Amino acid sequence: MIHVSVAGFAMVMEVLGLVFGVLGAFVIFFVFMSRKNEKRFTGRLARMYDFLNFRLCIIEDVLKFCYVLAACLCTGIGLFMSLSVVELTRGLVLLVGGNLAVRIAFEFIMILLRACRNLGELGKNTETPVYAQKEPIIQFHMEEAAAASEGKEPVAVHSKKTAAGKEISAGREKYKVCPSCGEKCSNRFAFCNMCGTKLS
Repeated sequence: MIHVSVAGFAMVMEVLGLVFGVLGAFVIFFVFMSRKNEKRFTGRLARMYDFLNFRLCIIEDVLKFCYVLAACLCTGIGLFMSLSVVELTRGLVLLVGGNLAVRIAFEFIMILLRACRNLGELGKNTETPVYAQKEPIIQFHMEEAAAASEGKEPVAVHSKKTAAGKEISAGREKYKVCPSCGEKCSNRFAFCNMCGTKLS
């Protein structure tokens, strides 16, 4: 009877622990870790806030401790094995090779972690690029009617429109008509910019 009551009490405590654990997770995540609490806490609460938001990482400290532990184990075991005559070779291999292998493995892991951290900091410091305003659009206005009435070859007025909407005249230049497609090309072109036919 006592055994059954103890087992039942243990089960009730497990259920209570499960319920309080779930409720605590919801309260901590939605109340304490809310973005509204950014830079609100100080001292230990601020460190706890950063820790829960993974801004304060302990993986580097854990890896450093694991490296020191592995290096001390390799050094201690290898040293005592080399002091014995029977295990001299294995002791020296563990003393030298073991420390070297452990160092290389942990350096590789630390390089990956620091690269990820530097990339994250670079992403935070990168500002949104500001693109320069495009150059004013160059427009060509044809004065065919005036040229035709005067009996002259039509010309194209090379003008540039500024941001304020004003046109700045850049001079006049004659144009050529392509004999193949009839496209009007600048007098400076030797070939048509549409079909590629040689202009006369």
